[in-house]
Amino acid sequence: MKKKLFIITLSIGLIGLFLYYLAWLFSPGSYAKAERYVVPVSEEVLITIINEVKAEHPEIAPQPVRYSDGKHTHWHSTYFQYQDNRQHIHTWTRKKNKTHTTFAFVGYKGENSMEGWIAANAYFWWWKNAKAKRRFETRILHKIKEKIKVRGL
Repeated sequence: MKKKLFIITLSIGLIGLFLYYLAWLFSPGSYAKAERYVVPVSEEVLITIINEVKAEHPEIAPQPVRYSDGKHTHWHSTYFQYQDNRQHIHTWTRKKNKTHTTFAFVGYKGENSMEGWIAANAYFWWWKNAKAKRRFETRILHKIKEKIKVRGL
């Protein structure tokens, strides 16, 4: 009886994991695998803060500018670059409501890479994405959040 219950529980768990994987695999939208963060400021203020952070920290600002920042349909795209490994970072902002903005880490790409962008959540197993997300959070997101705190917003 216990063996039968174990097999049924395991089967339900595996089916659930498979359905979750299918939903993740076929997730809709242009930036379905982006890592999103909600920031408690308006989009205009966040864009200003991002530009200030890029000006104050040349180690994360693209040199030379390869991709242009700006509004593209629903999103305001912003690009960064880690100078130590010459890796380009694509982010976007989008207004959530009057007082909050969604800031997303979309993906990264090596400077001389001929391949496309690697999405922030490109891999189903979270530990494969953790290093890139942690690097983004410590090198870029933390600086932006500190700037928001300093402004008292």
